[in-house]
Amino acid sequence: MRGTIPPIPALALMTTAHAAAFAAVPILVSTGGARHGWSEGRPGSVNLAVGVPILGAGVGIYIWTVANHMRAAAPGWRVALTPDYLTQTGPYRLSRNPMYVGQLTLWAGWAALFGSLPVTAGLAGWTAVVNGLVRWEERSLHQRWGAPYDGYRQQVPRWGRLHRLGSRWSSHPANSLANESPIAVSR
Repeated sequence: MRGTIPPIPALALMTTAHAAAFAAVPILVSTGGARHGWSEGRPGSVNLAVGVPILGAGVGIYIWTVANHMRAAAPGWRVALTPDYLTQTGPYRLSRNPMYVGQLTLWAGWAALFGSLPVTAGLAGWTAVVNGLVRWEERSLHQRWGAPYDGYRQQVPRWGRLHRLGSRWSSHPANSLANESPIAVSR
């Protein structure tokens, strides 16, 4: 069943669900094993130096992706795994799945911060789930959007292209920040 939720409640619902899944769950899971690199109940300097920047990157990717959706979505969000619009802007210029990249980055940050094997196992498990889910979503997007999605899929890698942020990629006109409009296709 699909319904429409106004943007602010939709954002609150999504943020609450994601905070539970990508903050509360890893914190809880970390209590199931030793916290390597910790002393006297506090993370060590290596845990902090590695984990905090990775967590920050995950939060940044998440906020950037949600903000991109807020700009691209029509008033009211449809509740569905795939939205009623296809966007190639913001983080979607670098990865077809920036929300998942952000989620996995958060789990990696928690694993490093906690020095926790159970959280690392959770990261591995969520990575396996996401890989399957992404393949299903790609088939759904192909069926729904056809050629516009197929062209996008050929241009943008599934997990990202940070290695291509150098001058060769960023100087290409199709990748310009000025080219920030979503594909206006609806079916």
